[in-house]
Amino acid sequence: MAPIFTGLCSASLLWVTIFVTVFCSLFGKARMSAEKTNLSVYRLREGARTALEERFADRTPLQRGLDGWFHLLSPSEKTPPWLTTFAPYLGINRIPNVQSISHGALVAISQRGADFVLAFGFAWIALDDAWLEPEFGRRVALNAVPPQKVLELNSEQVFARRHVARERSPRPTSFSAFGVELDRDLVSAVEGISTYPIFGGSVRGATSLRMKIPLSDLPAAIDTAEMLFASDAYKKRYPTIDTLTPVTDESLYGQLDAALDNDMQSGKADNDLTMCAPSFRRGEMNSASSFVLGRMAKNPATTAYLQYSSWKFYLQRYKTPPSVAAARETKVHMLDHDGAEFEARTIYECLGYEVSLNGEAFILSSGLWYRAEGTFTNGVDVVINSLTPTGITLPSSKHGENEGPYNARCRKTPDVILMDKRLVHFGGNQSKFEFCDFMNVKKRTLFCAKIPTSSSDCSHLTEQCRRTLELFFSNDADFRRHAKKVMAKHHVDIDSSWLDSRPKPGEWTMCLVLIGKSVKKLPLFARCSIARLAKYCDEHGHPFHVQSV
Repeated sequence: MAPIFTGLCSASLLWVTIFVTVFCSLFGKARMSAEKTNLSVYRLREGARTALEERFADRTPLQRGLDGWFHLLSPSEKTPPWLTTFAPYLGINRIPNVQSISHGALVAISQRGADFVLAFGFAWIALDDAWLEPEFGRRVALNAVPPQKVLELNSEQVFARRHVARERSPRPTSFSAFGVELDRDLVSAVEGISTYPIFGGSVRGATSLRMKIPLSDLPAAIDTAEMLFASDAYKKRYPTIDTLTPVTDESLYGQLDAALDNDMQSGKADNDLTMCAPSFRRGEMNSASSFVLGRMAKNPATTAYLQYSSWKFYLQRYKTPPSVAAARETKVHMLDHDGAEFEARTIYECLGYEVSLNGEAFILSSGLWYRAEGTFTNGVDVVINSLTPTGITLPSSKHGENEGPYNARCRKTPDVILMDKRLVHFGGNQSKFEFCDFMNVKKRTLFCAKIPTSSSDCSHLTEQCRRTLELFFSNDADFRRHAKKVMAKHHVDIDSSWLDSRPKPGEWTMCLVLIGKSVKKLPLFARCSIARLAKYCDEHGHPFHVQSV
C-alpha cells in the first residue's frame, strides 16, 4: 500500500477528539475535559439557514437538548508543493503517492431565536458571505473589549490607494495608540482582552467571533455574544469607529449594484475602480503572493497584482463585457508563496468603488456596500467649506488640458518657477521626490496641481503635499540640501538661500490646485483626503489653501 504523508492517524484522532468533545463534553453526562478549544462562530442572517441546509444535505442532528446539526466535509487532499519541486530528484518508485489531508466540519446551532455556525478546519471556506452577518464578530468584540485593552487591529483603506494593514501590540494597549485613521480606514477586525470572562480572556471579532473556551461554556458564550451584538454601547467608547456602516437594505443593494453596472458598461468605472484581495471572514491577514483569474488549471497563468484592466482583458477572451453579473461569476484564486491555493473569492469581492446615490456616498469593499454616516460627512464638509484660495492669480485651465501643460503655463505667471518633474534625490540617492509642481518664492507658496478625476487622485495629491511639508520642515537638512542642488541646476538665477535653514511653521503656504473641478463637487472620499490634509496643516501651523482653476 502506498505511503501517505499526512500524519493521518494523528489528524483523525484530533478530529475524533474534537467532535466527541462537542457531543459528549458539551451536554453529556460524562464531561471529558475542561480543556479550552479555539472556536470560530458565525451568525447567520435571517432565513439563511434554509440555504445552508440545502447546500449540506448530509446532516447529523445534535442531541442532549441542543438544536442543531453536524456536517463533516470531504477531506481536502493535495500534493505538498515541496514534493513537486523535489520529486524529479527522488525517484517515483520511492514515493509513489504523497498527499496532505485536511479535515473540516460545520456545526449549526439555533439559540436565542438566532442561527449560528461553528466552522472547524477549512470549513469556513464553504460558507457563502451572503449567509453571514458581516459585522457580528466585530460588533461583539468592540462591545467586549475596552479601548485600553486592544491587542490588534486589522484595517482597510477602502478608497484611494486601497490597501490593508495589520497592527499588533505586544501587550494590551489603548486604541488611540494604533495608527488607524478613522476618516479613511475601515476597521475590519479587532482583538483584545474581554471584560466578559465567558469569552476566556482574549476575543477576536471580524465576520466571525473567535475565542478559546471550554466547549461546555459555548451556550453561555453565544448568549453573551448575541446580547452584545444587539447593543450600540460600543459607539460611546469608540465614537468615531463607524464612519462607514454596512448597507443591509436589499432594495438599496440592488440600486447600488445597478449604478456600478452602468458605470462598468459605460466605461466610467475604468479610472475609478480599484482592486485588492478582500478582507477575510476570520479577520486574518493571509497575504496572497499571486492570483489566478477564472478556472484553476493545472498550470495556470498567475498575476502578482489584481487590476481591473486585467479582468477586462480576461473577459475579452469570452467576448463578455464587464458587468456586476460577470464580476460575481469570475473566480479569483489566491496563492501563497509556494503557489498553493488557500482561498477563492470572486472579482466582485475584490472591487473597490465609490457611488453617490440620492445625495449619499457609498463605498464597495470586500463584496459589501457601506454607507458613509451623516455625522462623518457633515464634519468633512465643514472643513471643506472653510477652505479658501490663496489670493494669487493663476491661469484658468483649458478644456482637456493635462497637468504638465498647465504647470508649464503657470511658469509665465510673475514670480512663479516650475518644479514639475524636477526630482530631488536624497537619502544617499535611495529616495526621490517631487518637491512641488510650481512655487512662488516671493510669496512663499508651494503649489501642487492635479486633475481630480477620482478619490485616488486626490489621495495621491494630498499625500504628496503632506510629504513635502514633512521633508521641507524636517530637522534633518538632507532633503533641503539636495533640493537646493535641483534649484541651482534648473533655476540658476533664483536665490535659493531660503533652503539653507529649517523654515519656521507659518513661513510657507501650501496650496492644492484642482484643475477643472471645484473642491465642493469632488466625491466624498476625495473631499475627505483634502479635509485630512487641512487638519494636518492646521495642527502643524502651515497655512493651507485650495484653488480651482
